[in-house]
Amino acid sequence: MRNSAWLLIPLLTLGTFSGAGLIVIGIRARRWTWWLPGTGYVVALCVIGAIGSQSGDGAGAVFRLYFAVWAVGIAHCVAINSDWLRWRAEQERYQNSAPAEAVIGRSMALYVNTAGPRDLATLPGFDAARVRRVLAERDARQRFGSVKEFAEAAGLSQDELRRLQYWLTV
Repeated sequence: MRNSAWLLIPLLTLGTFSGAGLIVIGIRARRWTWWLPGTGYVVALCVIGAIGSQSGDGAGAVFRLYFAVWAVGIAHCVAINSDWLRWRAEQERYQNSAPAEAVIGRSMALYVNTAGPRDLATLPGFDAARVRRVLAERDARQRFGSVKEFAEAAGLSQDELRRLQYWLTV
């Protein structure tokens, strides 16, 4: 329940801040597919609120539109919650994990300039999208000049880089 507390934002504010909840978790997880729709909900509800405050006769239609956006926002938040919980579990598992050798199952350094998709996928937190992004960036640059350049291309947090830095080399 503690990790789903963000759902209280859209529920307790009657959907007014459903977008805010998505923005918060989207930024925290660095997933634009979460914060961008959240921004859309905030803008839509502000526009509907502005229209509603100026319309006297069409108040019922404005209310129905507001309610529809609210319902969609709540449903979207509930649908994303399982992905959010998976992300949180991965972060907690990663932060409390064993030494890097046990986590990534290797006793030798991973050469980031020659590593293939399978090698990169063995790193914790490297899903198919992250692997593709790293490989595309490596192809564009020809090579990474440092582990820090690799970390920037991969979008590694400081925590992730700290845990992996001794197992990565150029």
